[in-house]
Amino acid sequence: IENLEDLLKEKDNQVDMARARLNAMQAHHCSSEGALSSLEEVIGDKEKQIQQLREQRDRAEHEKNEERELHEREIAEYKMKLHALESEVEKLGARLERAQAEKDRLEAKLESSQSELGKSKAELDKAASEVGRSGADWEAAKQRLARLELENERLKHELERSQTTFGRSTLTTSQELDRVQEKADKSAAELRRTLAELRVTQADAERARSEASGLQDKLEKSQGEVYRLKAKLENAQTEQDSLKEEYDRVQSSVSRLHSERDKAVAELDKAREELERTQATLGKAQLQQDKLQAALDAAHSEIDKLQEKLDKAAAEVRKCQVDREKQAYDFESLQSQLDKALGMSARFGKERDTAQLEADRFHDKYEKSQALVARIQKERDAALAEAASCRERAEAAAAAANRAARDRDSATTELDVLRERWEKAHQQHQKLTMERDDALTELEILKEKLDKALYSTQKTIEEKETAHKEYEKMLEKYDRSQNEIYRLQNKIDILEADKDRIEMEFEKHAHIATKAREEQRKTQDELARLQEMYDRASLQLGRTKEQEEKAKEDMDRLSVDIEMVRDRYEKSQIELRRYQAEKEKLVADNERLQFEYDRAMTQCGKAQASNEKTQEEMARVQVELEKMYDKHDKVAAELRRVQAELDKVKQDASGAREEAERYAARYGKYHDTKEEHERTKLEVERLRARLEKTTLDLERARKAEEEASRLRSELERVEAVRGKYQFEQDKWTNELNRVQAELDKQHERYEAAQADIQRLQAEKEQAETKLHEMNIQLELSKSEVTKLSATLEKQRTDLERAHIECEKFRDRCEKLKLRSEQLDKDNERLKGELQQIERMKLQAVAGDKARTEDRLEIERLRDKLEKAIQARDSTEMEAGRLAKELEKSQMHLSKYQETNESTRVEYERMTNELGRMHERLERTILEMRHVEQERDQLLQEIHNMRFNVDQQQRTLDHRTQETLVKLQQELAQSVRDREKMASILEQRDKQADAIEKQIVKLEADTKQLTIERDQLVAQLEKSQDMLVNFQRELNASEAELQKQREEVRRVKEEQRKMAQDTGGAKSVIESRDREIAKLQQQVQAVTKEKDTIRQRAEKAEKEAQKVGEIEKWRAAVEQEKSKAIAAERALAECQQRLQSVEKQLAAAAAATAGAARGGEALAAAAAEARAHAVERERCQAQLEMLVQELEKSQ
Repeated sequence: IENLEDLLKEKDNQVDMARARLNAMQAHHCSSEGALSSLEEVIGDKEKQIQQLREQRDRAEHEKNEERELHEREIAEYKMKLHALESEVEKLGARLERAQAEKDRLEAKLESSQSELGKSKAELDKAASEVGRSGADWEAAKQRLARLELENERLKHELERSQTTFGRSTLTTSQELDRVQEKADKSAAELRRTLAELRVTQADAERARSEASGLQDKLEKSQGEVYRLKAKLENAQTEQDSLKEEYDRVQSSVSRLHSERDKAVAELDKAREELERTQATLGKAQLQQDKLQAALDAAHSEIDKLQEKLDKAAAEVRKCQVDREKQAYDFESLQSQLDKALGMSARFGKERDTAQLEADRFHDKYEKSQALVARIQKERDAALAEAASCRERAEAAAAAANRAARDRDSATTELDVLRERWEKAHQQHQKLTMERDDALTELEILKEKLDKALYSTQKTIEEKETAHKEYEKMLEKYDRSQNEIYRLQNKIDILEADKDRIEMEFEKHAHIATKAREEQRKTQDELARLQEMYDRASLQLGRTKEQEEKAKEDMDRLSVDIEMVRDRYEKSQIELRRYQAEKEKLVADNERLQFEYDRAMTQCGKAQASNEKTQEEMARVQVELEKMYDKHDKVAAELRRVQAELDKVKQDASGAREEAERYAARYGKYHDTKEEHERTKLEVERLRARLEKTTLDLERARKAEEEASRLRSELERVEAVRGKYQFEQDKWTNELNRVQAELDKQHERYEAAQADIQRLQAEKEQAETKLHEMNIQLELSKSEVTKLSATLEKQRTDLERAHIECEKFRDRCEKLKLRSEQLDKDNERLKGELQQIERMKLQAVAGDKARTEDRLEIERLRDKLEKAIQARDSTEMEAGRLAKELEKSQMHLSKYQETNESTRVEYERMTNELGRMHERLERTILEMRHVEQERDQLLQEIHNMRFNVDQQQRTLDHRTQETLVKLQQELAQSVRDREKMASILEQRDKQADAIEKQIVKLEADTKQLTIERDQLVAQLEKSQDMLVNFQRELNASEAELQKQREEVRRVKEEQRKMAQDTGGAKSVIESRDREIAKLQQQVQAVTKEKDTIRQRAEKAEKEAQKVGEIEKWRAAVEQEKSKAIAAERALAECQQRLQSVEKQLAAAAAATAGAARGGEALAAAAAEARAHAVERERCQAQLEMLVQELEKSQ
């Protein structure tokens, strides 16, 4: 079509030239008839050529319409595809929302698991507090044991004093020995009770440790659940990212389809414009044929105007050339920057390798320091084990002293029984004193060893504390460096995103440059084609130069210049529109990139928040690891305590074995006399029971000894490892110092880089402010350009709409004409039918029915005729109205053309302003690129530092994981050993169940008493008064009991006299004597218990004066209560037996009068016993009142 238009223009030019020649010839009064005829022939030929060109134009228009329809169908197909892609986008959005909901659900589940983890931690802390409380109970038991040892020493001293005064009075010594023996038995019972309490506390500790292990397992499970949820959350995030990528791909495809659709629409508009231009050129050609002379007169003015427009177009072309050169320069600068970036990346790769080597070296140093810390920990444990063994040896020495005391007690009992063998017993006593001296010397040696071990343990603890402080400092520095690394990593990610965006922009600019080259090549081809056309026109012009040279040369030059200027102007307008479209596209790309940058920033913020959460999780795991270390230390201490108990049991078994052998030897010596045989028989039975117990204890001790030998071998192995670790510790300290120095250097470098980054950030902010101002100005200019383009587009659309409406009006006019012609034909036909019906009516002679039918048919036809007439009138009115509207549309069209010219001028002004803004923007962009290059260099250095620190962190995490696994294995081994020891101690724990219940009860009471200590102070004063009264009553009851004892002795003497008088009742009286002896023994036991009650009451009174020891006083009151109940039971039994004896004596009263007197004495004794029982009940009532007041106070 363009070629045909060019040919048409050429032909039009030729016609104009011919007509110009004709007019010139007519003006110059050329009288050449032959030239005129030839010119007329030429004009006819040209008109034929114009007719042919018009036919070609019609064919081209037909082809163009077909292509337009094809493009419209393609646009419809693109719309369908666009709709399908939008539905896919909606589906992807729904999937993305589901993924987001899944992510929120997983986050909620993660928070719940973290709350459960916190609860489990609280339970673990509670278990740890219970273990600490059991440790406090263990310390109290140790204090009680020490107090019993002091009591034992005091008894030893009393025993020595009693041995010095042995020769004076055998009776007093025997009583003192009995009392000492009783005290020793009491101390042994107290020791057994404390041991039972110790076992109970150990059982509590075991239970607390089992609970702690259960909580640890629960904590590990919850941690596994947390990790699983984290993995699931990461999978959801990856799936969400993939959905986002797929969504972006769909968006890009949609945008591509939009661009294709816009391109097709633009091509369609271009074709429509070209069609209109061809129509306009045809109209101009027809006008030029009529107004050729007027065109020649106005040619000079048009040439001036076109020259100005040509200058403007040339300026635009030069501007475009400058822009192209700028783009080429930008391309070269980007290429150079890319080469620099490649060189920097190679250099950074080398630096990364060196940093990797340094990180490996730091990792090795860290492993060595970790091994050093572990060795120090093991040495500390070994020192604690040695201290525990020394403590156990000291306890063994105390047990040996106790055994010596028991041996001395047995020796004193033998002196009481065997006065003849006093010398031998004295010698044996001397031997025992020598053994005691040896034991005391051994005890002093063990004490010295214990002091040394304590001093060494104190040193190791101090070293451990210093190492722990250094380790905490290292951890703090490591956390700070980790935070800095994460922040730098985020900045590097942002800069990488900027780099990718710049590369995309570079590719787009390269693509635009290639397009510009292609367009330049096309313009050059068009110029060549125009040059050829120009050559042809010049040849044709040369043929006609022969007739009129001067006038023809002027007219040809002017016409050719006008056409060339017009063509260049139109082409420059086309290029200007294309450049405007490209500019709008670049603006849209810039906005899209800005949106993607904002989205990347939000994603970076989310990633930073997730990193902070992971850091908090790591800190919490570190705290839990420290708690596990504390638990491990407590388990090791518990193991050492169990080993000490095993040594004690072993020593007790050996002492019991020696005692059994000694008593067996005595049994062989003292079987001569019958009385001694009966006495030793009871002793042998008691010893046999003790022997059985000792054999059981020996078996247990043998097992414990095997376990101790195994532990001793392990201890030796640990000592061997300790020396090796000591050497490694020294080496690691040196390595740690060197690593610390290097870390300080790295920190200084990092601070310098941070200062440079802050400076660059300040410069960047200044550049951003300038860029923001330029963007604001650019936005203002863009808004003005868009307004002008919108108005221009609106005017163009209005013009097209007016053309379309004009065509519609024409079509409607033609249709109305056709309809009016058809209505005229119908009218004539109806008139003919009406005339025919009237003739038929005259001829019809049918009935009324036929006439009525004819009448109805006539009326119907008349109605149709009237409707047709009305329709014709309406069509005529519509045609008039359409004619008026056509005139109005032509007026609007002329107005739109005028406004179009004014907007075009304004548009050119705005394009110039926009070019200036582009130049300013390019300068600011160059400055920004320079700043970004410097920032990239600094960020690359920071990235290298971050990579090094990250490598160190990974190695550190790996080593800590290995050490944690080793510690868990050792903990599991210690737990297994503890379970073995617990299985050994289970039999002992069964014997102490009742005591454990009492201890639990007492613990509850002590807790309540500690809470209400302030309230009990006032009531304790009252209780002191009551205890004083109780002591007085006990003294009175003791005096009465002494009287009763004397009365019983008197009754016994009378019975002995009665036994001499009455031989018949001898057997009965002997049985009575035995029963009375038993009763006397029970009375003595009751008196002893009362003595103990009185002593404990005195102790309770002293303890009640101390407000801080209320718990012990309460325990003493409970014990006194139990002992009082036992004494009450014993007195009740005595009373029953006395009543039975009284009945028997009453039965025997008939035999002898002496028996009656004995019965009276017994009755008096029974009365006294009843009075004593009443007194006891009154004491019991006072005790119950005291307990009730204490309960009320609670």
